[in-house]
Amino acid sequence: MVLWFIEGDISKCFDKLDHEVMLNALRVHIADERFIRLIENLLKAGYLEDWKWNATHSGAPQGGVLSPLLANIYLHELDKWWWTKYGNLAPYEKTKRRKSGKGNFILTRYADDFIILCNGDAESAKAMKQEVKDFLWDVFYLELSEEKTRITHANDGFDFLGFHIQRENPKDNKPWLFITATSQSEQRLRDKIKKMTGRAMSWEPVPEKIRAINRVLRGWGNYYDSVSSTFTRQKLDWYVHQRMMKWLTSRHKGVGKRAVLKMYYIRQGNRHNWGCKDGKDTVYLFMLRDISKVSYRPKKLGNPYLADDNTHQPEAETPYMETWDGTTSRHKAVWWEIRKAVLERDSYKCQQCGAMENLEAHHLKPSGGMVMENLQTLCLECHQKTESYGRKRKQTPDGKKTQ
Repeated sequence: MVLWFIEGDISKCFDKLDHEVMLNALRVHIADERFIRLIENLLKAGYLEDWKWNATHSGAPQGGVLSPLLANIYLHELDKWWWTKYGNLAPYEKTKRRKSGKGNFILTRYADDFIILCNGDAESAKAMKQEVKDFLWDVFYLELSEEKTRITHANDGFDFLGFHIQRENPKDNKPWLFITATSQSEQRLRDKIKKMTGRAMSWEPVPEKIRAINRVLRGWGNYYDSVSSTFTRQKLDWYVHQRMMKWLTSRHKGVGKRAVLKMYYIRQGNRHNWGCKDGKDTVYLFMLRDISKVSYRPKKLGNPYLADDNTHQPEAETPYMETWDGTTSRHKAVWWEIRKAVLERDSYKCQQCGAMENLEAHHLKPSGGMVMENLQTLCLECHQKTESYGRKRKQTPDGKKTQ
């Protein structure tokens, strides 16, 4: 029986990844040097600080979409070390260790976060922590974070990848594992919903706002669809409903709550819910309690993309604003999408000087609108010169602007 957990966290792991070690690890399984050079260019792309480029001699981009995968590849040696020394032991060897009090260990890792389960005593867990610390330093020159690397008893529980895992010991029943969402994860969801329903966003269209909130709720709910969270979901549903009432009230200034309820709190099947008409369709606010809980180890794994599988709750596709998350102005979201498309079209190069840094989208005609035909990629310097020249042409010789 597992009694102790080692909560592992590597200090500044993404900042200290050695580029040569990473590329050599990739070359073990990848023969295409073009792909290796692509990864190398990503790692050595540098960063901007106060509009000044700085080289990156080590580390991977924090928050980059590829960084967790690179960290998993980089730290694969840790997995191999554990498997060779503890994971690949024969059953009789594990029994012998357990009887002697040394215990056995199970390693679970994602990127730089990992946990080690131990069914021995506290001293065995401390010894394993020191072994891992020494291995990381000797092989990768990485250090365990003393603040975040803790040894926790199973009855006290621990947090891992947004889950709180704890053993419960009822007096009249056998011990069982209790898994819930962490309080930090719940608070982040509340903060997200609060930002999306702030006063500054009260002018946004109601159908699009509901769709944006639904995407957030479905993502959070499907991530925790296998944990004990009935009460938590009910609390979060209540919070989202209160925020919708506040947002709709601020959107319709001078209209009371009763009128808002009459307009938007409509019947959905056998219950009432926030919703509104969007053309021929009706858009309803998604409720977390509607996500069915799934078992940790289902006998038959279903395909979440098939229509007859109700494990996950996919959102109906919409023909517009798929990427808008509701946390900013919809006008700004449209602009950033068009700007991105213009930069891609122009191969991320200034169309006047060929520079590839500090790029902006320039309007060829100020009144031409936000369409790609009216936009051109320019660097910051060329953009400022072009706008300055345009202002001078609008002025008469005596310095007055033309009508």
